[in-house]
Amino acid sequence: MTSLHHRPDRLIGYITALLATGCGVTSPDVLLVELRVDGEAVTATQPLEVVVSATNQSDRPMRVDSHGCPQVFEVTPIETTEPVGPESVACTLALLAPTELAPGEVLSFRYTWRGLGSGQDEEFLPSGVYRLRGWATPIEGDRVYSDYVQVEVRAP
Repeated sequence: MTSLHHRPDRLIGYITALLATGCGVTSPDVLLVELRVDGEAVTATQPLEVVVSATNQSDRPMRVDSHGCPQVFEVTPIETTEPVGPESVACTLALLAPTELAPGEVLSFRYTWRGLGSGQDEEFLPSGVYRLRGWATPIEGDRVYSDYVQVEVRAP
C-alpha cells in the first residue's frame, strides 16, 4: 500500500480535486439575497415597491446575471409552493453582460408590483396572504433565494 506521504503527486491530485468540488456552486453564505417591500399590503390603488438585492459576501469577485427580466422575485400563496405571480412583463432581447460584483458589492433590482398574478389572464390576485421571495443567479453556480416576506393582497 502506497501512502500519500510517499506519493506527493497523489496528494496534489487529491487537493486539486477537493478544491474543484467547490467551484461552480454558490451558497447563501457567499451570495446574500434579500427582498424588501415598502408596505405590508398591496391593493388596486396601492402597489408595492419590491427591491431584490444580491450582496457578494465572498473574498473574491463574482459574476451575477444582471438582466433582471423577467422579474427576479416570485409570489406564492401562503398555503402552497406553486408561484402565481408576479405578472409577466415584456422583456427586450438585450444581451447584457453579467455584472461583476467585487467583495461586499451589492446589485439591486427595483420593481412595482400591482398585485397581478402570472398566467394568461394576469388578473388581480384573490385577497389573502402571499409570500414573496427574490433570487439572484451567479454565472457560475446555482440560483440563490432570499427568505420569504409575507404580504397581504386586498382585492378590489
